[in-house]
Amino acid sequence: MRRQVPADITTSTLSQGTPFYTSTLNRAAELRSDAKFLEEAIDSSRAKAAPVWEGKSLISEGAAALPLLRDVISEGPIATEDLIFLGLADNGDPIFAVEIPTQEMAAQVEDLSSEARFAQLRAEGPSLAMQQAALLGLARSMVLWSAGQRFCGACGAATAPYRAGHARKCTGAECSRRCYPRLDPAIIVQTICGDFCLLGHNKRWVDGRYSLLAGFAE
Repeated sequence: MRRQVPADITTSTLSQGTPFYTSTLNRAAELRSDAKFLEEAIDSSRAKAAPVWEGKSLISEGAAALPLLRDVISEGPIATEDLIFLGLADNGDPIFAVEIPTQEMAAQVEDLSSEARFAQLRAEGPSLAMQQAALLGLARSMVLWSAGQRFCGACGAATAPYRAGHARKCTGAECSRRCYPRLDPAIIVQTICGDFCLLGHNKRWVDGRYSLLAGFAE
């Protein structure tokens, strides 16, 4: 069935950038094994947190909410070794992804920023600045990956964070297997005809929400 899409959705609008992809964050991979740097960064008054609770990201007044890391840690039982170092902001501030373990703590973290709330990034991301959407998307993906790798797939022993959260290492004495975030090849296609493009709409989505055509590659 053909649907009438909003008149302002054209190729010129979509060419401005892609949420979750456009990022200026310095990933600083060389610092992930620098214990001294990580200790100082976590204790820094400039360190920021990108909290994730039940797959939801912290949004405040149409922007990414990045409260001070020390304030988030003070609200609940967060072990420093579970923090995931995402990288350095344009001004050099270290940013860490933080998994919020309970609903009670999530409510406390929401109070750290004005009008903040945890929301689904897939719905809120397109309305955020491109760099902010990319940062929150990275934080969410790393937290969810880490939460799903608590135990070794080879021997069943518990795993522990490694390389500032960008890997996990089996604690089994005879295993020590390391695992890393999985990369799944996927494509997203913009099919255009003049000033128009082909968009899809899932019947489960809210009215007015459309998407380019995308899928995983075998």
